[in-house]
Amino acid sequence: MNAELEPLLKGKLIRLRELERRDLSEMYVAWLNDPEVNAHLFVGRSPATMDSLNAYFESNSANRNVVMFAILDGESGAHIGNVRLDMYDTLSRIVDWGIMIGEKRFWGRGIAQEVARPTLAWAFERWSAHKITLGVSYGNTAAIKACENAGFKIEGRQRSQIYEGGAYVDKILMGLLREDLPA
Repeated sequence: MNAELEPLLKGKLIRLRELERRDLSEMYVAWLNDPEVNAHLFVGRSPATMDSLNAYFESNSANRNVVMFAILDGESGAHIGNVRLDMYDTLSRIVDWGIMIGEKRFWGRGIAQEVARPTLAWAFERWSAHKITLGVSYGNTAAIKACENAGFKIEGRQRSQIYEGGAYVDKILMGLLREDLPA
């Protein structure tokens, strides 16, 4: 285990650790192919396979500006989702944040909130991030609310940006500065 991830390990509902090859499972592929799970994700737009999942993992693992965390159920230790941080602008120190809770029975339990705090703090502390950004489809009101609760501010809107559910919808752009983190 990477020592710099140690402070992230435990919460009330979850544990976090680096995503590992052992997490690449048929269950993970099923999440990516589940229309409910990937309805608002910007990945999973084409059928996922073990080969495509392995390629995605390899690509991210080789990129020193990307960190992926496995979200584990705090009780059972089961892998239930992932968080991805991508410092896509190293000069300005801008990091993109994304989360997927693949196991639907864990939806609506506040897990995104519990995952947000330590992973966002990690990006600010370990990478000296200036800003963390994300995009949310306009129809994903639960995600927008959860991100606002984590301190993100709506910064803009890209009209008709995402093809989702048979129609084009707007993409809401959100950002977080260190001073926006809730105490």
